[in-house]
Amino acid sequence: MNVIEKINGYVYVDNSKIDKSMYSYINDLAIKNFKNIKSIIKSTKRITKKTRLNPIYISKDILLIPFYDIRSEDAICINYFNIKGMTINAFNTTICFNDGMIRSFSISSYKMQNSIKKAILIDEYITLID
Repeated sequence: MNVIEKINGYVYVDNSKIDKSMYSYINDLAIKNFKNIKSIIKSTKRITKKTRLNPIYISKDILLIPFYDIRSEDAICINYFNIKGMTINAFNTTICFNDGMIRSFSISSYKMQNSIKKAILIDEYITLID
Protein backbone atom coordinates (compact mmCIF):
# COMPACT_ATOMS: atom_id res chain seq x y z
CA MET A 1 0.00 0.00 0.00
CA ASN A 2 1.44 3.33 -1.13
CA VAL A 3 -1.30 5.95 -0.94
CA ILE A 4 -4.59 6.42 0.90
CA GLU A 5 -6.54 9.44 -0.30
CA LYS A 6 -9.95 10.96 -0.16
CA ILE A 7 -11.36 12.22 -3.47
CA ASN A 8 -14.87 13.66 -3.83
CA GLY A 9 -15.93 12.05 -0.54
CA TYR A 10 -14.64 8.56 -1.42
CA VAL A 11 -11.57 6.85 0.02
CA TYR A 12 -9.08 5.15 -2.30
CA VAL A 13 -6.18 2.86 -1.45
CA ASP A 14 -3.72 2.80 -4.35
CA ASN A 15 -6.51 3.90 -6.72
CA SER A 16 -8.98 1.23 -5.51
CA LYS A 17 -12.15 2.61 -3.93
CA ILE A 18 -13.00 1.25 -0.47
CA ASP A 19 -16.24 1.47 1.50
CA LYS A 20 -14.82 2.90 4.73
CA SER A 21 -13.75 6.27 6.03
CA MET A 22 -10.02 6.91 6.00
CA TYR A 23 -9.98 7.02 9.80
CA SER A 24 -11.78 3.66 10.01
CA TYR A 25 -9.50 2.04 7.42
CA ILE A 26 -6.33 3.21 9.19
CA ASN A 27 -7.72 2.15 12.56
CA ASP A 28 -8.47 -1.32 11.14
CA LEU A 29 -4.84 -1.55 9.97
CA ALA A 30 -3.70 -0.57 13.44
CA ILE A 31 -5.98 -3.11 15.14
CA LYS A 32 -4.48 -5.89 12.99
CA ASN A 33 -1.18 -4.95 14.67
CA PHE A 34 -2.71 -4.84 18.19
CA LYS A 35 -2.87 -1.03 18.34
CA ASN A 36 -5.45 1.67 17.77
CA ILE A 37 -5.15 4.95 15.96
CA LYS A 38 -5.76 7.10 19.05
CA SER A 39 -2.86 5.56 20.97
CA ILE A 40 -0.58 5.80 17.93
CA ILE A 41 -1.34 9.50 17.44
CA LYS A 42 -0.83 10.19 21.15
CA SER A 43 2.55 8.40 21.13
CA THR A 44 3.84 10.13 18.01
CA LYS A 45 2.89 13.54 19.43
CA ARG A 46 5.20 12.83 22.37
CA ILE A 47 8.05 11.69 20.11
CA THR A 48 7.87 14.52 17.55
CA LYS A 49 6.77 17.19 20.04
CA LYS A 50 4.33 18.38 17.37
CA THR A 51 0.56 18.44 17.71
CA ARG A 52 -0.58 18.16 14.08
CA LEU A 53 -0.07 15.85 11.13
CA ASN A 54 2.25 13.39 12.79
CA PRO A 55 3.20 10.13 11.09
CA ILE A 56 1.10 7.08 11.95
CA TYR A 57 3.28 4.03 12.62
CA ILE A 58 1.24 0.87 11.96
CA SER A 59 3.87 -1.84 11.45
CA LYS A 60 7.38 -2.47 10.15
CA ASP A 61 5.93 -2.09 6.64
CA ILE A 62 3.54 0.83 7.13
CA LEU A 63 4.43 4.33 8.35
CA LEU A 64 1.77 6.70 7.06
CA ILE A 65 2.55 10.37 6.47
CA PRO A 66 -0.67 12.42 6.55
CA PHE A 67 -0.55 15.70 4.64
CA TYR A 68 -3.98 16.85 5.79
CA ASP A 69 -6.11 15.74 8.72
CA ILE A 70 -7.29 12.19 7.99
CA ARG A 71 -10.89 13.28 8.54
CA SER A 72 -10.73 16.19 6.10
CA GLU A 73 -12.17 16.18 2.59
CA ASP A 74 -8.74 16.41 0.94
CA ALA A 75 -6.94 13.86 3.11
CA ILE A 76 -3.84 12.12 1.75
CA CYS A 77 -1.56 9.62 3.48
CA ILE A 78 1.59 8.22 1.92
CA ASN A 79 3.42 5.13 3.15
CA TYR A 80 6.91 6.39 3.99
CA PHE A 81 8.40 2.87 3.90
CA ASN A 82 7.40 2.47 0.22
CA ILE A 83 8.98 5.68 -1.07
CA LYS A 84 11.83 4.98 -3.49
CA GLY A 85 12.48 8.57 -4.54
CA MET A 86 10.86 11.96 -4.99
CA THR A 87 11.12 15.26 -6.77
CA ILE A 88 10.02 18.25 -4.73
CA ASN A 89 9.10 21.59 -6.33
CA ALA A 90 7.65 24.67 -4.64
CA PHE A 91 4.02 23.52 -4.82
CA ASN A 92 4.18 20.01 -6.28
CA THR A 93 5.78 16.73 -5.22
CA THR A 94 6.25 13.68 -7.43
CA ILE A 95 6.89 10.40 -5.64
CA CYS A 96 8.18 7.14 -7.07
CA PHE A 97 7.24 4.13 -4.98
CA ASN A 98 9.11 0.82 -4.61
CA ASP A 99 6.59 -0.99 -6.84
CA GLY A 100 7.13 1.49 -9.70
CA MET A 101 3.98 3.56 -9.11
CA ILE A 102 4.60 7.27 -9.75
CA ARG A 103 2.22 9.90 -8.37
CA SER A 104 2.20 13.69 -8.24
CA PHE A 105 0.62 15.58 -5.38
CA SER A 106 -0.14 19.26 -4.79
CA ILE A 107 1.96 19.33 -1.65
CA SER A 108 4.35 22.21 -1.04
CA SER A 109 8.05 21.62 -0.55
CA TYR A 110 7.79 23.04 2.99
CA LYS A 111 5.01 20.66 3.99
CA MET A 112 6.72 17.66 2.36
CA GLN A 113 10.09 18.34 3.99
CA ASN A 114 8.55 18.79 7.45
CA SER A 115 6.53 15.60 7.06
CA ILE A 116 9.56 13.59 5.92
CA LYS A 117 11.59 14.90 8.89
CA LYS A 118 8.88 13.69 11.28
CA ALA A 119 8.72 10.29 9.54
CA ILE A 120 12.51 9.91 9.83
CA LEU A 121 12.29 10.77 13.52
CA ILE A 122 9.62 8.10 14.10
CA ASP A 123 11.54 5.55 12.01
CA GLU A 124 14.73 6.19 14.02
CA TYR A 125 12.81 5.94 17.30
CA ILE A 126 11.22 2.60 16.29
CA THR A 127 14.63 1.28 15.19
CA LEU A 128 16.10 2.18 18.59
CA ILE A 129 13.42 0.34 20.57
CA ASP A 130 13.37 -2.77 18.33
